[in-house]
Amino acid sequence: MAEVVKYAAIGSSPLLSLLESGQTGGLAEIVSLSCRCKAAFIAEDEQDTGGRRMLNFGHTFGHAIERYHAYATYTHGEAVAMGMGLALRAGMLLGVTPESDGRRLLALMERIGLNTHVPAPLADILPLMSGDKKNEGDTLNLVLLRGIGQPTLYPITLQTLASCLL
Repeated sequence: MAEVVKYAAIGSSPLLSLLESGQTGGLAEIVSLSCRCKAAFIAEDEQDTGGRRMLNFGHTFGHAIERYHAYATYTHGEAVAMGMGLALRAGMLLGVTPESDGRRLLALMERIGLNTHVPAPLADILPLMSGDKKNEGDTLNLVLLRGIGQPTLYPITLQTLASCLL
């Protein structure tokens, strides 16, 4: 479900509406809308050099969480949900993500049972982000939201991110 919320956050307003409606009978529609959203990002950028990178929303944080826990404590989806929570909070603190959109997505994730809080010290998690393959030198390339359906690649140093979140 973390991946489904990711697609709703970065580009599918029909999917977001469906998730927020709480209709549980729409599983086929949820899967269909998720697949269409992902396919649109991939078709636009088959080489993963531009818009397709938006599919990494929550993943840079999520991969560090997985690494910290030696890939044993949380599933990839659980780590991505926590990562999206961190990305939303960072985006709001940095003034990139509107508070109303960040809180709306966090509330949705909570309502459907996704944990967005990292049960580990961020001071230990953040340095593990420096090994992400999407980084460029000392700069992390985080996917943040300028609004729902408006993902953006946000270059930030680990030091700046740490000063924001810690």
